[in-house]
Amino acid sequence: MPEESRYITHETFNHRERKMYQYIDERDGELKDLFHNLDKKLDLDRQRGEQTIMQQGKMIDSLENINDNLIKFDKRVTKVEDQTDTHEKDIHKIIKTSEEKKAGSVQITIAIITTVGTVLAAAFGVAQYFF
Repeated sequence: MPEESRYITHETFNHRERKMYQYIDERDGELKDLFHNLDKKLDLDRQRGEQTIMQQGKMIDSLENINDNLIKFDKRVTKVEDQTDTHEKDIHKIIKTSEEKKAGSVQITIAIITTVGTVLAAAFGVAQYFF
């Protein structure tokens, strides 16, 4: 009997070989699934990276447009500030002129009243001599 135990029957050998190949097939299938999942993830990451790069390019273009608009806006604000200063000076000149005219019209009114008063006083004085 000890000699018989050294040998493996063909059926046992085939059964072990099938189990070994079945184990290899299972592990190979798992590795293929993992590889395909990794490949899909890499594709998604690549696509997302490309989309991110495209979006960043669009954002850069938008920021350049905004910067150009702000530069133009800054020039317009400076121009408006200069015009505002000019208009403010003109308004102060107009106010000064109107105040001078008001002062002049008050003096003219006083002069007219004084002249009328003098003429009336003279008229009363002359009227006393005639009547």
